[in-house]
Amino acid sequence: MLKYIELKEKIKEMLEVYNPDDQIPTNSELAHKYSVSDITVRKAVLELEKEGLIYGIHRRGKYKADIGKEYKEIVFLIDEVHVERTPGLDVNPGLLEAFQKDLTTSDYNLNLTLNSQDPEKEAFHIRKLLDRNIYGVIINMYPTRKNFGLYKRLCEKKSNVVFVDKFVPIANAHYVGTENYKGALLLMEEAKKEEYDKIIILSFSKDKILNSEEDRLRAFNEMLPTLKCKDVTYISDWDKGLETFQNLKGKKVCFLVTAGVVFNKIYDLYKEYIDNIGFCYVFSFDIPLPNIKKNMSFVWYKQNAKEIAHKAIELISKNPKKKKFIEIPGEIVKENYK
Repeated sequence: MLKYIELKEKIKEMLEVYNPDDQIPTNSELAHKYSVSDITVRKAVLELEKEGLIYGIHRRGKYKADIGKEYKEIVFLIDEVHVERTPGLDVNPGLLEAFQKDLTTSDYNLNLTLNSQDPEKEAFHIRKLLDRNIYGVIINMYPTRKNFGLYKRLCEKKSNVVFVDKFVPIANAHYVGTENYKGALLLMEEAKKEEYDKIIILSFSKDKILNSEEDRLRAFNEMLPTLKCKDVTYISDWDKGLETFQNLKGKKVCFLVTAGVVFNKIYDLYKEYIDNIGFCYVFSFDIPLPNIKKNMSFVWYKQNAKEIAHKAIELISKNPKKKKFIEIPGEIVKENYK
């Protein structure tokens, strides 16, 4: 008998002493208890999930399933870049936590799927979703143009698909997210209050379908003439910003950013130069706090994660035939480090 099959049977016996919805030991605890490898445990646990004997809740653990109860699996597809950690901060914790809290008392299981920046790996994840019997899909990422057809197939095959905070023009999908254009206008109203030596507009690479980001950029560009600076640089290819950042020492620089994670990535690439800027003013969607708190001012448009999660789950529950486009107002938040 294969090791993971043998372990599966042992865990089944262990489950007999647990009540439905009781949390079971972690994978590492099971590996220690039965003296097996982590890989063997993962295979056994996956089999038990397929058989409906246990279920998982992201970041919480595995639980014994109630055999007479129907659990509906929702897959949360998110770009790896949105859950990377900076010291002391999870870049996008609010949305995931909001979904977890909203689903706590429901019959849904939320399973997180991390999608890579690599289009080949992205295609692999989408094809896996096409073959799985799942109740709903929540997508919090910008698809690459190369795989746009796969996303269309996913939305045609699975009626319960909701894009969250990343609007993508697919007829068979719902959208729930932040007010992109209005939020960007509010950021620009804040940006008008200072004078700058340089303005840098940061965005994602153009290999992705970026309708939400395009709304934000449109608002930035419309109000750009109202800012008291004519020296403006656009950066979407993150690896090609060296020349720009080498010449910023001692200057007052305004960063207009379409997503906080973009500023985090730029900071990782050009930390030694950004640290030498006289003062940084960062205007962004989502909090972009890297591990620096000196000579920086952050103004960010904070999403109403609780309401977004609630509306998205409501759409999955009701699954209206007419696809919905719902924008949720956010709020301006300010952090200053001088």
